[in-house]
Amino acid sequence: MTRKELESLYYLDRIIEQDREQLCRLREALEHPGHQALTGMPSGGGSSGDRIGADVARMAELEERIAEEKRRFEVRRAEIYAFCMEIPELWIREIVVWRCIHRWSWRRIGIKAKIGSSAAKESYYRWCRKNLE
Repeated sequence: MTRKELESLYYLDRIIEQDREQLCRLREALEHPGHQALTGMPSGGGSSGDRIGADVARMAELEERIAEEKRRFEVRRAEIYAFCMEIPELWIREIVVWRCIHRWSWRRIGIKAKIGSSAAKESYYRWCRKNLE
């Protein structure tokens, strides 16, 4: 496994969060149909078809995509966790799990490990260079 693969949960989580935000905006637009989103672009007075129907279809598509992304996230998380459990040194295993599985900040890891954030970060990157790349 490479370091990028080990740290991939962060990016998968961001994709899911962006899709959730988009879904929230669509729901809000459907709940308040008289309020148009401020985009800065002028809108014409012409009819653009069944806008509510299109938004409902888009919401269903987003919900399906979010469910699929969550499934991939959980599968990937399980793979990374299994890899982490094979790390023989307990102290570095904890740091890797905290960083890659729980996505903690270096500050939080340093406090939990009682070694400081910079020492935790350097230990992690040193271990990655030695074992992954």
